[in-house]
Amino acid sequence: MATCWIGSGVVGSGELEQSIERQGGAANVVLAGSVIALQQRTSQRGSKYAFVQLSDALGTFEVTIFAEVLAASRDILESGNPVLVQTAARIEGGQLRLTGQSVRELESAAASAPVAIRVWLDGAEPIGSLSTLIDRDARPKEGRRANGRIRLIIPDGEQDVIVRLDGGYLCTPELNRAIRAIPGVIDVKEI
Repeated sequence: MATCWIGSGVVGSGELEQSIERQGGAANVVLAGSVIALQQRTSQRGSKYAFVQLSDALGTFEVTIFAEVLAASRDILESGNPVLVQTAARIEGGQLRLTGQSVRELESAAASAPVAIRVWLDGAEPIGSLSTLIDRDARPKEGRRANGRIRLIIPDGEQDVIVRLDGGYLCTPELNRAIRAIPGVIDVKEI
């Protein structure tokens, strides 16, 4: 998962170390992944903390979460839940260390992110597949809202027709990748 605050700020696990090294060995990084496991511990002072293992499309990573953040996010750190984690990342003694500063449900973060995507098509053929994908993966679940917007750009002779889809959508990195995989889609860009 990797493309926007949900997009322009999320870093995939496979590019994490290089990104931190380019920033001098320490940076704040947003990561998205599914919770694999949570190992909760108690410090000598009695404070709770946890090691949370997560996975994304590029691999796995572990984030240490201390008492205050753990208490605020414990209910969403269940196995299998997709989450967005704001971390303080640093490379120390050749080891990558990630400390969680906040945790949000990925769907909730996507819904509140004012993201718009443009989809360039090479004609009308991909519209059916695109419609099915958007209905299945981008519409918010009942009782939830989403702020994402989707625009289709379709060539029509010497000009392009821009179609603005009504409603709010969950514009996630997975959606962007799935749209790109549809035959007849030329490009997908966040704006």
